[in-house]
Amino acid sequence: EYSANVNFFPAYNGGPGNDKGNVPPVPGAMKDWVIELLQHDTDLKQFEIWNEYEIYPTGFWQGTPEHMARCMREGREAIQQVRPSVRLLWPGMVNWDYSNPTQPFSNWIELGMASDGAGGQARDHVNGFGHHLYPSPGVNTVGLATYLRKVQVSMDQLGKGSQPKYMT
Repeated sequence: EYSANVNFFPAYNGGPGNDKGNVPPVPGAMKDWVIELLQHDTDLKQFEIWNEYEIYPTGFWQGTPEHMARCMREGREAIQQVRPSVRLLWPGMVNWDYSNPTQPFSNWIELGMASDGAGGQARDHVNGFGHHLYPSPGVNTVGLATYLRKVQVSMDQLGKGSQPKYMT
């Protein structure tokens, strides 16, 4: 069993060599792409929509939280149509805030509450949380424990506290 990260595909990234995201995303493109992916990869059990979404507007994603929420909705619609057992994970987000373990990651809350353009929110479409932590100077077991606690607090605030977590 493995996870995939769904990003950098033609309908969104503006063509070969462009990893910044086509803004705004082409309506329906994510759904079409995920349908095709699921039809060709029958072993895929879970995947993330995009990677390190929160590093915007300078990173891999240059859309808005609402654009990402729409991508997440389209991914969920594709899953329901092709293989409902597949788990859609929160976009693989990384955060370097190892302070105050009782406070959620504000960028997670911003995305989770974003409108998906169809009456829902981004948080409505995930049933697992992908996240990752890069080793860096000063990150020890206390820093890791703080980070993981903040992941849980963020999930709790989004009403998803019982969902599984995947360090991707």
